[in-house]
Amino acid sequence: MVPTGKPVTKPGTGRGHVCGTREDFEQGGLYDPLLPDATYGVQGLPTCCGAAVPVSAVVRDAGTVVVSFPVPPGNTCATAKVLTIGVPETWTVAPLGDHWFVIAGTVGVAECWQYVTNSGGVTRQFLTGNSCAGLNVLAELGPGLCSAPATLRVVPFFNNVYVHLSGGGIGGNYTLQRLT
Repeated sequence: MVPTGKPVTKPGTGRGHVCGTREDFEQGGLYDPLLPDATYGVQGLPTCCGAAVPVSAVVRDAGTVVVSFPVPPGNTCATAKVLTIGVPETWTVAPLGDHWFVIAGTVGVAECWQYVTNSGGVTRQFLTGNSCAGLNVLAELGPGLCSAPATLRVVPFFNNVYVHLSGGGIGGNYTLQRLT
């Protein structure tokens, strides 16, 4: 664990953030550049740093506390997180990470989407299909009748719309939302 509890970049490793013991950071540890990159939690920090997971809690009758954890997006099409219209999803995608979302669409009806990122590395792709087995890429159209900033339109020709976001080797934060 990093003594400060913050992620660090170890110069010369070629791997960005790395994890290690207090002695590794104070006295210089050995870092194998062939090891896989650090994995990142929903808060954007390497999981090895032991950062707290954000939760929300509601106190119910008789003092019962219900705690809910955010469900991270799936890293494959088969485990795609289901989106809700009008509910924004804000996440950090690791440099070599993938996030998948799915939402029911209506064949031939244009949908307005809002997508904002802080990184040119995060790439997006809208796909349509009845299942992950035969997805087709959807063309991203101009905003048209979509009035919110940073919007684009897609018109599904199958029942589901899938969104695939990739870190593109750089990673970054993004917010994704289907508006209509």
